[in-house]
Amino acid sequence: MKVTAQDSLQRGLASEETEHTPGLGTRRGRLTLLQQRTNVTSFIFTVRQPFKELPRFKSGKRDAFTLIELLVATALLGLLAGSAIWGLTLANNYASIARLYTGAETAAQNQIDLILTESPFNPQANPPQVPIPLTLGTSAAQTVTIYSEPAGAGGQTHTVTGQMVTTVASNNVVTQGQNLNLYSATVVVTYTYRSKVYRVQLNAMRASDV
Repeated sequence: MKVTAQDSLQRGLASEETEHTPGLGTRRGRLTLLQQRTNVTSFIFTVRQPFKELPRFKSGKRDAFTLIELLVATALLGLLAGSAIWGLTLANNYASIARLYTGAETAAQNQIDLILTESPFNPQANPPQVPIPLTLGTSAAQTVTIYSEPAGAGGQTHTVTGQMVTTVASNNVVTQGQNLNLYSATVVVTYTYRSKVYRVQLNAMRASDV
């Protein structure tokens, strides 16, 4: 016969009652025994009472977002996208300005290099030997290419041009009764980009070759 834990507990309590409860035949002894059995019964009932299951969420059913939450999330995403586009537009604009400035500076530097290297330059000779780029005075405006983008779809290109003006002057610097024959040159390149005028200026000085 299979003996369960509950039966063992009840037998142990009964033997304990028989050993330690005096006067079972008296009224007091019977009341004591009845009280002990009541405590045992309530204990067993408490032990055997099943545990309550915790509420579970049913699969496939869950709370959804409200319309206000969706609108707020959409607005935040729109702000982030607008900020990113605005930042990229500014970065592209600054890059274009820097690229055009570099092109204008390169055109002015090429003219300066021509002024410093064209030979012979001996204004003290008779007749004076002065290259065309070092002719005294202000030259006529010369159109130069600042930037030309590569051919795109259909072979279309976009070119930014500017105007370059060269001014050459004689400094007439005399040292110990001798003229040093110093010529100073100023090259100015101006161009327009997005309705704004930009200007690049470079200066140089050249002495006689002899």
